[in-house]
Amino acid sequence: MSGKVSSFIFCLMFVFSSLFVGYDESNNQLNLMNNSFEGHSGNGSSNQSNSTPFVTIVSPGNIVHGMTITFNYSVTNYSGNYVNWNSTIQGQANSTTYQWSSNLNSQTNGTNGSNINSTSRTYSIDGNYTVCAWLYSYPNSSDCVSFQLIIPPANLSIISPSNNSVISNVSSGYSDYLQINYIASNSNGYVYWTSTETNSQTNNSSITWSSHSSYSSTTYRVGYNNRTICASVYGVSSSATDCINIEIQPRVAVINNLSASLSNNGLVYIEYQIENYSSGTLTIGNLTIDQFYYGNSSSSNNSNSSTNSSSSSYSISLNSGYLNYGNNSICVNLNSEDNKVVSECRIIFIPPPTYRMNIISPASNFQYTGNSISIGYITENYSGYVSWTVNSTNGTSTSYSYGSPYTRTNSLQINQFGSVDICATFSVGSSNYTDCVTINHVARTLVGQINTPSNNSQVSGGYLYLNILANNYSSGIISINGVVQNYLGASFYQNSSGNQSGNINGSGNQSSNNNSNYHMNLPYGSSTICLNLIGENNQQLIDCINLTRVAPTHIAEITSPSNNSNHIGNNLNFDFTVTNSLNYYFLLDGSQTNYHQNYNNSTGYKMTILFGQHELCLISKDL
Repeated sequence: MSGKVSSFIFCLMFVFSSLFVGYDESNNQLNLMNNSFEGHSGNGSSNQSNSTPFVTIVSPGNIVHGMTITFNYSVTNYSGNYVNWNSTIQGQANSTTYQWSSNLNSQTNGTNGSNINSTSRTYSIDGNYTVCAWLYSYPNSSDCVSFQLIIPPANLSIISPSNNSVISNVSSGYSDYLQINYIASNSNGYVYWTSTETNSQTNNSSITWSSHSSYSSTTYRVGYNNRTICASVYGVSSSATDCINIEIQPRVAVINNLSASLSNNGLVYIEYQIENYSSGTLTIGNLTIDQFYYGNSSSSNNSNSSTNSSSSSYSISLNSGYLNYGNNSICVNLNSEDNKVVSECRIIFIPPPTYRMNIISPASNFQYTGNSISIGYITENYSGYVSWTVNSTNGTSTSYSYGSPYTRTNSLQINQFGSVDICATFSVGSSNYTDCVTINHVARTLVGQINTPSNNSQVSGGYLYLNILANNYSSGIISINGVVQNYLGASFYQNSSGNQSGNINGSGNQSSNNNSNYHMNLPYGSSTICLNLIGENNQQLIDCINLTRVAPTHIAEITSPSNNSNHIGNNLNFDFTVTNSLNYYFLLDGSQTNYHQNYNNSTGYKMTILFGQHELCLISKDL
């Protein structure tokens, strides 16, 4: 530096002595120091002794252009790690002071510092600056420089891509993932970007982002089609903008070889090839059958490649139940990377089915006995509910079952006799499908007879054992002389070989061939035993036998005293004999009298009578 500049700096240093700031390395803080400088000017010379630590600022010069200023310096005879700095702008109402420290990379222990260190500072204000450096704990080690800072206007230039470029290459999976190279200087540190679709009427076409001005490129998804990309930077008192017009050509989603066919087994086969899509669907009408996405392992997306590769082929088989009868539109819909939809469709015709209600069994005019019948049926091409009606002269009954294309059975209760119409119906939409069969419901033959004892026979005992044959009756009774002895429950067998067992009124035992045994009391003399059966169609069967129960010899005799005998005293001793008597009693002179056993004798009875002539009679009733 010239001597004029040195004296100017020397003067400023004395004025600046009250603003000196020291950096404390022990606690990493800046401390105000009140001692004055005796430092040297920033001309690269030193007035220090050979052992005194000192710092020498080598550059910059008197006038500096730019925002980021680099200070080159050397350090001599110093064992510390940091150099403290202070920067002050002069000539403003509120002067601005900056403090910082720099790491010391190298130093020289001689009198001439030859190893150069550097530190930088970014400024945002034009003006005259004084920058001083010093070493901690060495107030006489400082050096200062003064310079005029002139910040040039902000500058920005987009280097690539060039204006009016057409871009179709793929980067990171997208055609619009674009690297933009630029040069920016004298700005506040950021570059602000906008990408707008040319002639777009919507705000959604604008994309914004930012990058740092110290970088030389930015990479971002800028959008598709014709785009205007602008970059702006802002300096201290100026700004700069640069724009380019480019065309980003998105890859078009491609659908090839779409086909749809119906096989004889009811399956629909769909084949297609697709490429260059971000997502897509396979639809039949409004129904989505399949979905595929970028990155889905089952549906590869070729946009992940830097160039369009061969198509991905797919084959899908569907049950025709997914489709409606008639014409069906099968479509592959792809979203390209710019979100435009590409679709291709095929029409496939599904013939409507032939519905039929089919009663398989029994055949029409089938003669049936019993109160329920099993109906075999099929509902062709239909699964669902079936309505059943049973029509006869006694009215109509309704029931429901489930039908399917496979043989099923339904059991119907039929309580009417004669001709019965059975109809089954199911509905599809507004159409009804019906099949009917007519059967003849015949009442089962009423069977009944008294097997034993035989008609007009005699029995000697009072306990009668009765064996009967009875079948296909809904109710019945057994009576003796019109008095009901047993009630019979219903009994139905399809053939005469059925077995029946059980007690009826606690006194029946039914065995094979529908034969049943009953026991009951039979009075003496002639009796009529009848079996009365009522069949399921109100038929009536009566079978009767006549039996005679022979009464045994009935004896009633006063054995002593003899008739017309005389008796002395008022106690009459007598004996009598009674055989096969139901009951007996004594009459004395026409009036019933009491008697009791004569305890004085081993046999005989006695009664008290008055004097005179008397008549004693034994009255006995046979069985």
